[in-house]
Amino acid sequence: MVSTVAAERMARFSPSARIVILLREPVEMMHALHGQHLADSVPSHRDFETELRLQEEARRRGESKSVPGFLRMPWLLEVADYASQIRRFRDHFPAAQIRVILFDEFIKDPEETHAGLLEWLGLESQEAGEVPRMGSNRVHVDPWIVRMVRSVSPITQVLRRIVPGPVDWLAECIRRAGSRSLPPLDFADRIRLQKEFFPDFTELETLIGRSLEHWRLNQSW
Repeated sequence: MVSTVAAERMARFSPSARIVILLREPVEMMHALHGQHLADSVPSHRDFETELRLQEEARRRGESKSVPGFLRMPWLLEVADYASQIRRFRDHFPAAQIRVILFDEFIKDPEETHAGLLEWLGLESQEAGEVPRMGSNRVHVDPWIVRMVRSVSPITQVLRRIVPGPVDWLAECIRRAGSRSLPPLDFADRIRLQKEFFPDFTELETLIGRSLEHWRLNQSW
């Protein structure tokens, strides 16, 4: 979705492709993605709001997020820029070939969402089965420990070749000692961040032809 070239290349490869897009309320999505980054040891500040604001400052300076092992990772607010992403797909695919599913509705009734998607795709109806909840108890290693381990990585790589057992044991001890649970995002903070960064969903509602009234956390704005 974040890629600026994927939609065009997909359309060239298969103009008749059906595009399925799953959208989650953006502040909630960014918080979950931040937790995934921490779980994957992607360099990030432990506090979600602090990381979000640091990223926004860097983005305004024209910087990009570089991560070891990756060419580039998008900023959290880039991932949450749904409207521009959907516009790119609408530029290359007819609206009839794009189906938008809202995460809230999927969680509320996965069987109905699954059945509706199969019907839209022209596939035979089948039981959805149990849909497990993933990542709700996600843990991560404290970022300062990740930075420390990475700073001595060349040394540990050499030691692992010589005495792999003790090195792996020590690494596991450090990982367990430094593991932290992902703290939930306070609802009042969600309201405040949504008001600041996503004050209006009107354009997105127009693009997807759906009301996002239930995304608006504070109806008194």
